[in-house]
Parts: sequence; C-alpha cells; structure tokens
Amino acid sequence: MSETVTLARAREALRVVQVDPEKSVRIATAAARAAHDAGELDAASVAERALGLAAMYLQDLAAARRHLRSAMALAERGGAHELAAEARMTFAFAINLSGRPDQALTEIEIALRDLGPLGRARATAQRAAIRQQLGLLDQAFDDLQTALPPLRRAGDVVWVQRVLSNRALVHAFRQSYGPAIRDLHEAQRLCEQLGLRLPLAFVHENLMLVHRRLGDVPAALEQLATAESIYASLATPNASLLIERSELLLSVGLWHEARLAAEAAVEMFDRQGRRLGSAEALLLLARTVALDGDPVRAVREGRRAVRLLGRQKRAYWMTQARYGLLVARFTADPAGVGLAELRAAADDAAAQGWGATALDLRLLAGRRGLAGRRRAAGRAQLEQVSAARHRGVATQRVKAWYATALLRQDAGDLRGADRAAARGLRILDDYRNTMAATELRAHVSGLGVSLVEIGLRHALAAGSADGVLRWAELGRSRHLLVRPVRPPADPELSRLMAQLRTLLAAQAERLAAGRGIGGLLREQAGLEHAIRDQARRGGVTSVVAAAGELSVERLSEALGDAALVEYVHLGGTLHAVCVTDGRAVLRPLGALADVRERIRWLPFALRRLAYRGTSTASAAAALRLLRRTAAELAAILVRPLADLLADRRVVLVPTSVLQGMPWSLLPMLAGRPVTVAPAATLWVDAIEREPVAGRAVSVAGPGLSGGRLEAERVAAIYGVDALLGDAASVARLTAELPGTAVLHLAAHGTVRADNPLFSSLRLADGPLTVYDLDQPEQVVDSVVLAACESGRDVVASSGEVLGLSAAFLAAGTRNVVASVVPIHDVATTELMVGLHRGLAAGSSVADALSAAQRAVDPADPHAVAAAMGFVCLGAGLTGVAPIGDRRTG
Repeated sequence: MSETVTLARAREALRVVQVDPEKSVRIATAAARAAHDAGELDAASVAERALGLAAMYLQDLAAARRHLRSAMALAERGGAHELAAEARMTFAFAINLSGRPDQALTEIEIALRDLGPLGRARATAQRAAIRQQLGLLDQAFDDLQTALPPLRRAGDVVWVQRVLSNRALVHAFRQSYGPAIRDLHEAQRLCEQLGLRLPLAFVHENLMLVHRRLGDVPAALEQLATAESIYASLATPNASLLIERSELLLSVGLWHEARLAAEAAVEMFDRQGRRLGSAEALLLLARTVALDGDPVRAVREGRRAVRLLGRQKRAYWMTQARYGLLVARFTADPAGVGLAELRAAADDAAAQGWGATALDLRLLAGRRGLAGRRRAAGRAQLEQVSAARHRGVATQRVKAWYATALLRQDAGDLRGADRAAARGLRILDDYRNTMAATELRAHVSGLGVSLVEIGLRHALAAGSADGVLRWAELGRSRHLLVRPVRPPADPELSRLMAQLRTLLAAQAERLAAGRGIGGLLREQAGLEHAIRDQARRGGVTSVVAAAGELSVERLSEALGDAALVEYVHLGGTLHAVCVTDGRAVLRPLGALADVRERIRWLPFALRRLAYRGTSTASAAAALRLLRRTAAELAAILVRPLADLLADRRVVLVPTSVLQGMPWSLLPMLAGRPVTVAPAATLWVDAIEREPVAGRAVSVAGPGLSGGRLEAERVAAIYGVDALLGDAASVARLTAELPGTAVLHLAAHGTVRADNPLFSSLRLADGPLTVYDLDQPEQVVDSVVLAACESGRDVVASSGEVLGLSAAFLAAGTRNVVASVVPIHDVATTELMVGLHRGLAAGSSVADALSAAQRAVDPADPHAVAAAMGFVCLGAGLTGVAPIGDRRTG
C-alpha cells in the first residue's frame, strides 16, 4: 500500500492518540474528511480507527464502537483485510469494556485470521488484556509471554510498554510483586522516552495498585496523585482510578471516603456505558457501604453486582462479588450466614487466587464456628488464617495474629492469647509508623480494636486493674504517641492551604453581598480533596517514641499525690481503673447506654445558657437540666471512686463516649484541678518532658466583640503586644509558633465532623486548620484556645480522636486549655485573664483553670456556662514553660 498524505495524517492521528486523545480527534477528523472526499478508503479506515481509539480513551464507548465499525467496513470495501482486522482488534476491546467479553474474544479470533506476524502479536496482547479482565490469568499470562518477543524484535515500543504494563497486573493478581514492579518501571521508562502520556498514566495507576497491595500507603498515594494529574491534563476522566482510590481508602479504615469514591466510580462507569467496570465498581460499593454502616443497601448493591457479573460470565470476579454480598449479609444479620457458606466462599476465593479475600472469609467463618456449635470446624478455618502470621503484608499478619489469639483463647491458653494479641498490635504499630499523616495513623488503628478487646476481656474477667490499664493503653491514641520525623514543611500543601483561605474569603464577601456561592462551594470541595491527598502522601524519615513502657509504678511516680482515672468500656459496660498511692484499683461503673443517654443533654443545656437571647425562664430551666444531668453523671462516673479520689487533683483518661465531656460540671469534680488526656501514656510523656523557655504570644481573630480586649489584657500579663487585625494571620502565627512557650488564641472556632482535620480557628486571612498545625517544628509548650468547641475532638471510626486540641498534643504541646461547648466571647474574658494570671504566677495549668472557674460570678449564667465548658488537656499538673523571650509577639 502506497502511503498518501491523507493516509500519513491518519496514521499520525493513531500515533498521537496515546499522547493527546483530543489532539488526535482533531487530526483524525480532518484526515477522515479528506479521505472521504478523495475516495481513499484505507486512509478513511485508519482515521476512523483513530477516532474510535480516542473516543475509548475519552470514555465515550458508544462513539468508539460506531467509529470502529465504520473503520472495519471501509477497510473491507477497499479490500484491505489486514486493516479491517486491525480495526476489529480494537473493536473487540471496546465491546469488552461495554460488558460483552465473550463477543470480544470471538472478534479477536476473527481478527487473528487476517493479521500478519506483527499484527498477530498485537492482537494476542489485546486478547491477553481481555482474558485478564475476565480473571483468566494463566491464559492471559501465556498470551503476553507469546506476544512480547516479536514485539521487541519489531521495535514496536508502544506495544511493548503496553504488554509490560498488562503483564505487571497479572503478576500483581498472582501476588508476584517484584516482577510486577520491574515490568512497570520498564514500561514507565519507555513511556517517558516516547512521550506517551496516557499510557504513562496507566502505568502509575498500576503502580498504585501494586503499592496498595504491598501495604505501602504513602507510595500508593504518590502514584495516585501522579496518575490523576496526567488524566486531568489530558481531559480523560478515569473511573478505574476511582476504584483504586476507594480500595486504598478502605485499606486504612476511611470507610466513608471509600464509599464516596465507589459511588462516583459506579456513576461514571454507568454514564460511560462501561458495563465491565460497572460490575467491579458495584461489588466494591457493596463492601464500602457495609463498612460505612448501611448493610441493607450493601446487600442490594451486592446482589446487583452478582447479577451483572453473572451475565458477563466472569467467574473470577464472581468470587469477589459473593464475598461482598456475604459480608453485607453478615453485617446486617450475623445469624443469617452460616459457617458452611462462609467456608465454601473462602475455598472458592482461595482457588481463584484471592488470598486476602479468602483470609477475611475464613476469619469470619472461624469466629462463627467458635460462637456456635461448630467449634472444630471454626478452629480449622482459624488455623488456616493463623498460618499467615509470619508472611504477607502487615494488615494480613495483624489478622493472622488475631486468629492465633482466638485459637489460644478457645483452648484455654489465655496468656498465650494475650501474647498473640500483643504481637499483632506491635505489627500494627510498625505499620502505622510508616505513615506521616495523623489522619491515616488514627484510622488505621481500627485494625487493632479486636486485638485489644481480647486482652481487655481477659483482664476484666481476672479483675486485674494493672492488666486492664495496660490493654486499654495499647488501644488508646496510638497515633498521638509516636511523632514521625518528617521532611521540612511541604510547599505544595502550604500553597493549597493559602488558596483555600483565599477562596473562603471570597465566599464570605459574596454572602455579605447577598450573592450565591454554589460554584465556590464546589471549588472548596475540590481544594479540600487536594489538600487531604497532599497531606496523606507525606513520607516518614524516622519516628520518635513519645513515651516508653507504661507501668503503674512509673505512673504513680509521675502522679505524686494526684489520682488518675482511666475509663474503659467493653460489651456495653463501663469500668474505671483508678491509680493512687502506687496501686491501681478496678471498679465497675454501669451500663454505657445510661451514660450516653445523659451526655446527649449537656450540649443542649450549655448552648441554651450560652445564648445571649435566652429568656430568664429558659435559662433557669436549662440550668436545672444541667445540674440534674451532671449529678446523675457524677453518680455513675465519679461517686464509685470517691474513696480513692478524696480531695486529690485528678487526671482523667476518657473512653470514646466520654470525649468532649465538660468535666468541671460534675459536682464531685467541680472546683478541683482536673486535667484530661487521650491516653495515660501520653500524659506521662507530657508531665515528664522538660519544658523549654520561650515567648508568650496572644492573638485575636476577627469578628469577636470581646476578642481584641481579651487578647490585649492577656498580652499585658506577659509584657508583650497582642497580634491584632491583619497581624493576626495564619502566616504570622505559624511563623511565631516555634519557640513559643504560651500561646493564647481568641477566635471563632469551627468543628468539622465530616473532616476533623479541617476543624479551624478563624484568623485575619482565613482559617487556621489542623493541616497548618500538623507541620514539623511547630511545637508550642502550652496553648489556650478561647474558641467555641476547640477542645471537642472528633472520634474516628477507629476510636481515635482527631481535631484541633489533638493536633497540638500530637505535635508535642504539653498543655492545652480549650472549650468543649459553644461560648460567648465576652463571657470568657475574665475567665481567660484569671487563668493567665495564675499561669504567670507559677500555678499549674489545671490549678489556674480551676481557680479561674471558681472566680466566675455564679449569678451570670452565660459566664458560668462558658467557664464550665473549658477543660485542661495534657500534662495539666505542672506550670507552663518559663517565659524567656519577652520580645514583642
């Protein structure tokens, strides 16, 4: 075939489609028009094929099929049978994506008849991709091995990189990750040499899958960001990347975000007509929805996935679909799923090569057997899980040690069970320490909840206070106990945060002018998404343990004459361990439900009191409700410990349901110095840490009627100038943080339950968020947050706390004073001035806060509500660091 100018242009369009699909469309459209005008059927066929490929990459399968059918017809009319076969080969892949894999394989076989040696190699590689998506891994691997040598000999580098990338996927599904990474790195090098942007995105997507399966979350996030960036630059939305994002989020316990990504993947696949991908997205959605607390919908989505995969005859993926459906049914009704069904599904998953799925199903089956009358069968399943405790990725080893603990517990070897549970928790600690992002460390802790419960149950049954304390600490605020040593502050994250502040300022201006902000809200969601991803990608160079092994002896030495109370709940019952005078005592407290029911009334009553517009009668009713509820809570939480607490200063370590409790409201704690810590180990570290002298900084954010006066009066106590007006900016404050001994922040506070790391304090140039604080070398000794609910951290699904006060403590701040309720800023001024006077005079932080609270006018309900809402967090029983640098803040 002699090549005309038009044919050359059509072939150029084919080449460019791998680099820039939209540019290829422009070239191919012009070439097709010229070919039709000139009657060049071969050139028209090649141009239509290029248009079909571009439409596929731009996620328009209907257009792709139309162009590819035209390409085949044009070539056949011109007698160019090999050109027709090449178009048919591409058409096969398009109809495969449309959910018709059987027909796709038939089309490939027809194409193979008319192709030359190089074409047959390409078609064989294309057939491998279809077989891989069907789960026919051995056949796919054989095809790839057959196709690669002739492609290399022909110097067909474009197809070589494609084969390498696809072979890497097969390696990954076979759990051969070393060969997978080698193939992908070679494919990446070839793509970069040839400028193949779109295939390069595929390579990074596949690298993400491999790193995710290896448990390397930061590396997977890095590959995700790179792939997303390339896809965005080429305007090629990719639903398969949403699946990978969801899988990655699932691996670290971010259930809700994983669900949102899975929902977006289903919607995109359906919109694009990519039924092959829809089935995979649906089965993932069933898993995420079940974990996110909606088992009824999970069952519905799981059944949809099973039906669709059944129609596509994809036995390999049907195994995963049945797994998702079983988990959903088990979550909705554990008694409705029998051991035999779980065991059969596990055997099927193992046979299909889904090792991690088989492990999860065997763990469920084993627990089901031990809980029922199938003890021997349950043990047999758990023994298979236990065998993986010395191999595989960290998350699988953690589960394997859990299975080992269950086996030993069932055999009556409780000490052995405890050792196995502790071993699993050590693996989890090591895994957590690979992640720099506080959020990831917090959520991944959920993997250890069941292990902690084993040890707790044994210690409670034995009545061992020391044992209960030890096990409670092994599962409490682990993400705060080890501080990662990270590279210097991320300039990209700083840029994104500055962009977010600018956007929020624009929103405020529009609202003030009575204009809509719908578009800006969407832009805000996109920016927050980018910020989360950027922060999560941070790597860890090393870690610094916050504290050594905790013992009652060490705790007692740190406490002196004070008492520590650690609250623990298991199986709906609340317990307390009280440490005083060198010994630990365990006391039962009652039903957790009784505490939860009463706690929910506290915010209502405090908000009513804090609101300036509340009538006298309404305020009086709120005060009565507050006093009654506080007395009832004190009867449950404190009175059983009265003989141990006496008149001591108290350190409180709450369980999840007690996070955010305004403790000074409780009659038996009111008026005495109290400090609250997320974990006893963290408290010991804070109390033992030597304070470093520094300066005092006092800041007032905008929009507070009493904030300016409060900040000025606090600053005067330390002999410094307050940061006010434009000087009270995020940039200025974060620059001041290193070397600050005492920081006072009077600002509007916002708690973001949907994303605690966007909880913020409003400054002159926008919000100061947890992301701003979660940076290296921004350690402040003591912080006072005079802001609404700034001390109310959000409890993650793992039971760990995230928020502003937790962020300061995680960064190494020894003391935080913050409010766990809404406050009126004017009502706090005298309280804050009294607090800082006590600190400046050398009082401990807890003593200074207690004295300031006692000094509040009891006749002013607004001031009382504001004062009682403040808690001391952290060390508490010591003073602040010396004020050594008294230069102007």
